[in-house]
Amino acid sequence: MNAPARIVRQGQAAYPPLLMRRDTAAAFLDLSTTTFDRWIDSGHLGPGTRIDGVRVWHRDDLAAAADRLLNRATATGQGGNLWDG
Repeated sequence: MNAPARIVRQGQAAYPPLLMRRDTAAAFLDLSTTTFDRWIDSGHLGPGTRIDGVRVWHRDDLAAAADRLLNRATATGQGGNLWDG
């Protein structure tokens, strides 16, 4: 298994890139690439956009999807104990 892509590299700004490939997008959400793919297949995340043969996800789309998932989990009582995750 490959190590997750690093969001912040030494000497760079502490912001994730605007467009991210699969490994970086999964790391941005603190997911394995397997879980990231499963969330795409289940519709939790969008399929990204293909640009010149490269599939990328926009940072804002990933953050919005994470917010929707958190709100849904909280509304259905699935949020659980903060320390369980």
